[in-house]
Amino acid sequence: AAAAAGSLPAPVELGLARLHELSVWVTRTLADFGIDAPDLADFDPASLRGTLLGAARQAGETVLHGITAGVGNAVYLFGHFLLMLFILYFLLRDGRQMMAFVKRVSPLAHAQEDRLLTALRGVARSVFMGGVLVAVFQGVIGAVGFALVGLPALFWGFAMSFAAMIPVVGTALIWAPATAYLYLSGESWRAVFLLGWCAVLVSSSDGLLRAWFMKEGAGIPMLYLFLAILGGLNMFGILGLLYGPLLLTFAMVALTMYAEVAAEIAPKGGGAVR
Repeated sequence: AAAAAGSLPAPVELGLARLHELSVWVTRTLADFGIDAPDLADFDPASLRGTLLGAARQAGETVLHGITAGVGNAVYLFGHFLLMLFILYFLLRDGRQMMAFVKRVSPLAHAQEDRLLTALRGVARSVFMGGVLVAVFQGVIGAVGFALVGLPALFWGFAMSFAAMIPVVGTALIWAPATAYLYLSGESWRAVFLLGWCAVLVSSSDGLLRAWFMKEGAGIPMLYLFLAILGGLNMFGILGLLYGPLLLTFAMVALTMYAEVAAEIAPKGGGAVR
């Protein structure tokens, strides 16, 4: 509003005028003591006014851009939420018929289809369940660390469990400000302890525990699942937590079935299959 009107609010204008009067008084006072300070007397409120107006204009543009982007993101999210509900309705209503059609046109045997679907279903369930259990585990471990440094453990443990589900930042959204608070309060050793506790035991446990839970659901070596999670995150972002293990499971089950079929039709003499 100040940028649009070309003037600053009355309190700011009054403050500039008084600042100019103060600079003149300080210059005169220093001159009485034989100190020459012409720069203070040359203080121009108009130049500072122009700087403040420019800053107000830039701040207004930034706020307007942020509001516009926020409204756009809210509309985008709401539209995708409605689309999800729309698709979910038809999947719940016609999901069995859709799956029956896919099985009918699939070139695989029914036993192979069931085997593949069972493996994919187990991985998907493990990803979602693992995400919840990992978040709870991180909240509990974080609460223990907060209790050891004398901070409210129960509340911040719950907060850390919810923050664990936020992409990228995760639990650091809670323990990083807490570490900074302890350091600025003069509790340097407690800050270092909390930083090491949360960085090693809380943050690093996410990938390992998630891979372990998915290993239990898919029966795939944990190293492969861990690499699949890292590759999925690199290729698909946060959705890679699901896509990576699903693609790995699909590939391994398909290759296993291929090896079994190839072994069944292989010649008794050990020759190559043609």
